[in-house]
Amino acid sequence: MSVYYRITQDNRKNSVHKGEYYGRAVYVGTVNEYDLAKAIEAKCTVHRADVVAVIIALIDEMTRALQSSQRVKLTGFGTFKMGMSTRPAKTIEKFTADNIRKLRVLFQPETKIAQDGSRTRTMITGARVKEWGGLAYSKPATGSSGSGSGSTSSSSRPATTGDGEGV
Repeated sequence: MSVYYRITQDNRKNSVHKGEYYGRAVYVGTVNEYDLAKAIEAKCTVHRADVVAVIIALIDEMTRALQSSQRVKLTGFGTFKMGMSTRPAKTIEKFTADNIRKLRVLFQPETKIAQDGSRTRTMITGARVKEWGGLAYSKPATGSSGSGSGSTSSSSRPATTGDGEGV
């Protein structure tokens, strides 16, 4: 298993990094709650329908909590909380709910602190990276694909075949 990346060139007109190359994550498919439930069912004695019901209830309860100004912490996974974008007001009296432009959900993966003080994030520890061998938006043998977004263009550089360093 690897996290795939493709190499892209920064082509933004006014960028100080115009012409330089970056890596962008490539997504080779999407897993939904039913796919997760099927995988969980294979690892335990709970039936897929029960797992789906729990996942749906979890989403409903997380939504309720977030919309009630609470953070949601899933131990071993991370914390979800609401964030917002606002327009400024000249004075505190002039700031109202109308100044709030949009809400968003923020996710912070759980961080483990080792005895030596080093920090590691769950779900990232042990991940390996590998250059994507296909073209952007092409279909790999295992399913559909899309790629990360941004105002950059794909590289025509040949893909490597070996695993990258651990992250």
